[in-house]
Amino acid sequence: MLTRLLKSVRYPDMADRFNELHRQRGDLDLQGRVREMIPVQLGIVAETEKTGRVRDLANAWNYLSALYHRVREYDRAEQAARKALEVYAGDPSPSAESLGCYQFKLAQILAAQGRFAEAVAFAEAGVRSYGVFHDPPDDFLKARQEEAALMRDFMQRAAGAAESRDGRMPE
Repeated sequence: MLTRLLKSVRYPDMADRFNELHRQRGDLDLQGRVREMIPVQLGIVAETEKTGRVRDLANAWNYLSALYHRVREYDRAEQAARKALEVYAGDPSPSAESLGCYQFKLAQILAAQGRFAEAVAFAEAGVRSYGVFHDPPDDFLKARQEEAALMRDFMQRAAGAAESRDGRMPE
């Protein structure tokens, strides 16, 4: 599908191609066609890789992870989220806000898979990263803290249920 989209328009330079992909993704988003946004976003990732701009590439991967998350393709969502973090580790001047965004998206994806121990670790790291930017704590940070606490609660419930199945009493 992406090949067909790209062939349908002539691109005199990479900026035009990049802008056209963003326009297509936006149009699809407005129409609620999330699954069709994925190949367009893969094109954005490919075009962004050519630029060498670490932050833009990490953002592109993170956006892809969010799309996969929305369509419940959790394995792909996790791979893209981890790739965003991997790419962002190479940013010479990282932003705590961006890092928190990538960490928290991975936490949400892991939680959606029921992998709460891993999710909590990334959620707490995300909250710490966000805390640098949201100081004093604001509604955004408080909402992330509450979401991390909910993940922690689910993790504890899952651990209690596992202990009950094993015949041990939960602590």
